[in-house]
Amino acid sequence: MQDDSDEYDEDEERKKDEVVIVDADANDEIDVVEEGMFCVVEYRLDGTEKKVYYVSKIIGVVTDGPTVSVSVSSLRKHGDKFQVPENPDVNLVDKCQIKRILPNPQSFGGTSRLKSVYIFSNVYFAKDMDLR
Repeated sequence: MQDDSDEYDEDEERKKDEVVIVDADANDEIDVVEEGMFCVVEYRLDGTEKKVYYVSKIIGVVTDGPTVSVSVSSLRKHGDKFQVPENPDVNLVDKCQIKRILPNPQSFGGTSRLKSVYIFSNVYFAKDMDLR
């Protein structure tokens, strides 16, 4: 009989090695959104067709009949790292604005300031995305 904990560990290792490419043109429908997940959220700038993207952490999910809204806390991009801003940027978005669920990032640990800095290994963002 195989131990379930060994199977789980193998799945987690495989996920760590998985390469994720985030493309602005992807129209993948996101099935599941849960608190604690990281994602890419699309916003349209007021009065324009221009789209901008933020890596965000899902902090809540609100279901009202067929409508699903998601409370997200946006991170700020600094090179290849993402940081929780000093003053959290929390927004309620429609589920359709979530363009990609990301694998869990690595946290730098140590001080509380470093714990708010994340890096997403094996995640590549398309160069034409206005990622902020």
